[in-house]
Amino acid sequence: MPKTNVTQKFIDNNLVCPAGKKSIEFNCLQLPGFYVSVTAISPGIGTFVQSYKDPAGRRRHVKIARTCDIPLKEARKRGIAIRADVLVNGGDPQSELMKKRRMLTVEEYATQHFLPWIKVRKRSWRNDKSILYLRVIPSLGHYRLDQVSRHKIETLHNRLLEEGMSGAHADHHLKTIRFMYNKAIEHGFFSGKNPAAGIKQFNFDNKIERYLDDAELARLLKVLDKDPNRPVANVILMLLSTGLRLGSCLSATWSNVDLKNKNLTIDASHNKSAKKSVIPLNNMAIKILSELDTKGKHTHLFVSSRTGEPLRSIKSPFKRILKEAGIVNFRTHDLRHCFCSYALQQGRSIAEVSELAGHSSVQITMRYAHFAKGQLHAASNSAADHINAVRIANSDE
Repeated sequence: MPKTNVTQKFIDNNLVCPAGKKSIEFNCLQLPGFYVSVTAISPGIGTFVQSYKDPAGRRRHVKIARTCDIPLKEARKRGIAIRADVLVNGGDPQSELMKKRRMLTVEEYATQHFLPWIKVRKRSWRNDKSILYLRVIPSLGHYRLDQVSRHKIETLHNRLLEEGMSGAHADHHLKTIRFMYNKAIEHGFFSGKNPAAGIKQFNFDNKIERYLDDAELARLLKVLDKDPNRPVANVILMLLSTGLRLGSCLSATWSNVDLKNKNLTIDASHNKSAKKSVIPLNNMAIKILSELDTKGKHTHLFVSSRTGEPLRSIKSPFKRILKEAGIVNFRTHDLRHCFCSYALQQGRSIAEVSELAGHSSVQITMRYAHFAKGQLHAASNSAADHINAVRIANSDE
């Protein structure tokens, strides 16, 4: 097709495909490789296109925009930029566009690659799955990985807080997105900078944990002692008396129990630290185990009396038991906090409780330090006593 003096007036009045043809191209006289493509089914509307030769000598065509969307002046400006990239930088715009089109969306990467990867590597993968399906994918899933900006992530992060979500839980969403992008970069699905990097977490102080006062504890024990769902009641009593995490308790088997030495081994696969640990069993825990009817019949300690299968969750009966005991704002994990606080109130040291709870550091146990005020005062007084003793011993000199 010979070159044409393509002007805005020409575009407004001459974009018609000749009879008998499916399409026609009006090549621009002013800019090499720039043309307007018109099809028979869309008379009056064309597409601005810039062509060029790639490094291999192949003719490439980049669609810029429809003639009804931008004026000729803007389209030609974009065509010049494409030519400059090719001639000056040796770029290949069409190849870059094809790469972007092939790039996965957030939903595609999350469901096809990220979740299958963490499922076999992360014990808490179900939490990440819930975060992704409930909020991340509905908000960001339709974007390509390279289209998600820091602003989009910050907007989601802030909105979760505004909707009433706790700061800590909103931060978990941010950390999940950041981790997902780190893996996308590591596995070669994304080559840009992690858009979640550097976004500040809310980091609200949530270290004060819920525990039961003596009146609440008495009501709970009264309900547990009479509750007909003995497997669940025994799990709750076990958590309360040992400080075990629920997952570690439900996954425990009789092969993990050493009644002679009064120990329970937590396998690395069911331990938050990913390390095997051995916890001492106190008299209350030994009594609970001695009353179980699963020894010699089942592999696991705690088995549903209804299904005969190992217990996987106690959520519904736990809610019912709390309601009967008149206890509100309390979670199964708070039973662990109760164990730690009660041990400290009875005079055990921070270091001892840290060891019993299997905390990764004493700093984690320090959140319960206010329960050890008597110990801290005693420790402070011992230092003062030493100072005074030295003062008295040397007062006569």
